[in-house]
Amino acid sequence: MSRYRSLLAFSWAMAALAVVTAVGLIVDDRVVLGAPVWFKPFKFAVSFAAYGLTLAWMLSRRPAPGRLGDRAAHVVVVSGLIEMAVITGQALRGRRSHFNVETPLDRGLFIVMGLTIVALWTATLVIAVLLFRARLGDRAATWAIRLGLLIALAGLALGGLMLMPTPEQQADGLRTAVGAHSVGVPDGGPAMPVTGWNSTGGDLRIPHFIGMHALQALPLFLYGIEALAGRFARLRDARVRLRLVLVAAGFLTGLLALVTWQALRGQALVHPDAATLTALTSLAAATALATYAALRRRTPTPAPALTAPPPLPPPPSPRSPPHDPSTLFDLAFLLAAPFWALLILAPGRRWTDRIAASPLPMVPVLVVYLALAVPVFPHLWAAVSHPDLTGFQDLLRLGGGAGAIWAQVIAWDLFLGQWMYREARTLRLHPLLMGPLLLLTVLLSPIGVLLFLAIRATVRRRKADGGVAVRAAAPHS
Repeated sequence: MSRYRSLLAFSWAMAALAVVTAVGLIVDDRVVLGAPVWFKPFKFAVSFAAYGLTLAWMLSRRPAPGRLGDRAAHVVVVSGLIEMAVITGQALRGRRSHFNVETPLDRGLFIVMGLTIVALWTATLVIAVLLFRARLGDRAATWAIRLGLLIALAGLALGGLMLMPTPEQQADGLRTAVGAHSVGVPDGGPAMPVTGWNSTGGDLRIPHFIGMHALQALPLFLYGIEALAGRFARLRDARVRLRLVLVAAGFLTGLLALVTWQALRGQALVHPDAATLTALTSLAAATALATYAALRRRTPTPAPALTAPPPLPPPPSPRSPPHDPSTLFDLAFLLAAPFWALLILAPGRRWTDRIAASPLPMVPVLVVYLALAVPVFPHLWAAVSHPDLTGFQDLLRLGGGAGAIWAQVIAWDLFLGQWMYREARTLRLHPLLMGPLLLLTVLLSPIGVLLFLAIRATVRRRKADGGVAVRAAAPHS
């Protein structure tokens, strides 16, 4: 971990700031929106201290450290320091830091915070990509780190839901605040002890918290399993530990989706309705069954053969294509990358809007798909007409088969990205929210699209509620 001194120094600085803000909680009785003025700086300092230490530990497990990892770590540190400076400075002033646009200074500081969050999320994404390309120990440890990072990225992205204005803010013309932690009730109402989460309505900080701290939860879960391995022989099997890590990751993903759904319905964590309790019970039952299966299942050991079987003849290979599949594999993404860059980096430009509305960007990628698919079409058709795992495994062993599937995914993701961009323009979603979502869609389209659909549904409902509120507030002639 000593290589990543910036992350370690950042974590120690945040730990020291946590002590200072804890003293502030005791000696300063000022209150902002019903909470002690130093409560938010204290929570963020503790969270950032854990975040920096965890990233330093994860990066130190890479067998071949590189400059890109160092630079991503530096971006995390700089972004965190700027955000904490804004949060602490606003606490000193007795002002709220998040969603505050009441004065030009408040608005400017809130925009700076938004930019630092985008930078921190992007740097964390770069770290995740680097760790996905490295072996970080045994398979259980490797996947605990990788999946923890993915869930943390989703949790960070869910923070964008808080940026959507409430119907009351829209009716007020967005003069003092834009966005809120709570759903269905105003910020600053009755809160749960310790966490400060709203106890009468939905609170989007809950999924944000659960997602972010999966970064620590999965590795700690694996550490607990390894500590118990001395007492329980079943846990000494590396395959069992891997299966248990995958079950834990599935549980955290399901829990993240559940509390997000609960919060968006304006429901407090401590007051679940029948639907929420049913979903939670189903999740707990599925996790228990998966845990039982992971512990019970044994990998069969093949009996040694008495005599060596005669070698099988090599399977017939398909006709070699007249082109190099690896070149076309690389070309598929390179053809789509400029269009993604426009959607993410140049939103609102005339050419970007025209490209997002056109089917032409997909055509070059589909041409690559045909060039790869035609030579292996018999194998491709066999795999898709009678789908089974073995057939797809055989298809992916062929260079043209793997390349064709890849080009198909690239074309489909680009189609989804264009649709998301057009919808975002219609709903007037901020580019700082859509940029990370589109980037996540490039890498993990199901997660990116699901997050966007949740945001889209929430914005539509809030716009509808805002319209009703404005009409109700209008004077009658």
